[in-house]
Amino acid sequence: MVHDPTAALLRWVEALNQPHEAGARVEAAFAPAGAVERYGVWEQAGQLVERFEGHAAITAWLGRSPEGIRFWLDSPVEARGAAGEQEVRYAYGFGEWMHGGAWRFRLAEDGRLAWLAHLPDVLDDRIDAIDWTPVIEEACRKMLGDRE
Repeated sequence: MVHDPTAALLRWVEALNQPHEAGARVEAAFAPAGAVERYGVWEQAGQLVERFEGHAAITAWLGRSPEGIRFWLDSPVEARGAAGEQEVRYAYGFGEWMHGGAWRFRLAEDGRLAWLAHLPDVLDDRIDAIDWTPVIEEACRKMLGDRE
């Protein structure tokens, strides 16, 4: 059976857009043994920096994301090379700032994602103009708890 990759990708986007409540959405998007490979930016551009295997690890990774980030698909899916590898462009916004990249992926036999490489585009100097205070404050709350 041939599966439409867009359905699995849209389930992945739903998980990304609700990162602190992503568990069921990750399970809907990824096969049980699914994996995400996160590639770096700046001096780590093009390098694999983290790998998350299985629903729990992928869900925990999404939990590190700030509230308010929004992802969407930004191109049609294209075939890439052998072994069923495909690619789609993604974009995301956080406040007024937007960025994007590519997801290379393969589907499992059940139509969910088996593997996804998260490949961000090169970041430019616009990132220096962002007020990161809310993101830093949220990260501190997550790491330290809501202590007063």
